Amino acid sequence: MPPVPQDLFLEMCYEAVRANADWVPPEGKGALYLRPLLMGSGAALGVGPSSEFTFVIYVAPVGSYFPGGARLRVETNHHRAAEMGVGYVKAAGNYAPCFLPQKDAKEKGFSDVLYFDPSGTRVEEAAASNFFCVTKDGVLKTPSLGTILAGVTRDTILKLARRLTSTESGLLTSVQETSISLGEILEAREAFVTGTAAAVGWPSHRDGNV
Repeated sequence: MPPVPQDLFLEMCYEAVRANADWVPPEGKGALYLRPLLMGSGAALGVGPSSEFTFVIYVAPVGSYFPGGARLRVETNHHRAAEMGVGYVKAAGNYAPCFLPQKDAKEKGFSDVLYFDPSGTRVEEAAASNFFCVTKDGVLKTPSLGTILAGVTRDTILKLARRLTSTESGLLTSVQETSISLGEILEAREAFVTGTAAAVGWPSHRDGNV
């Protein structure tokens, strides 16, 4: 699909917010969530790229994505992506592999699933959010790109963190995009997930699950 021109994308976002300004929650009570969607809409049933496309923006008031903390279930039996695949793409089809594991996790009291790579040794991301942890010596780690979504909130956190390491605050010593094992997560000083809807969510406990 051809990319939406940036000027058109931004103008539609502005217009969507202006048209739904009355739905913006009070400060501290939530946010107005925008979901852009580009889809093929050509008049053809064949299996192939569409010749026409429709761009829409859905708008909805939302509260906290993880009320009470992100209670994540470690999932090593189901995988949402594989190397050389399309797991890094913000595509509707990439959510489908997450539905059954999410359903099972929520029935057991978890709020989401933390996925690992097909080898079951390296953390990747949650169903709709990127993962970060901070080691005991102040290293901020997040899985490297390739099979995960290059989230805009993830990118913002990395930029802010790298700026922070250049100061003398002592909060962070370095920033790494690298592989992370479950053992490293359980030994970490802190962990969090990020996303446009999730914002920054904090795991609520650690007991073999995150």
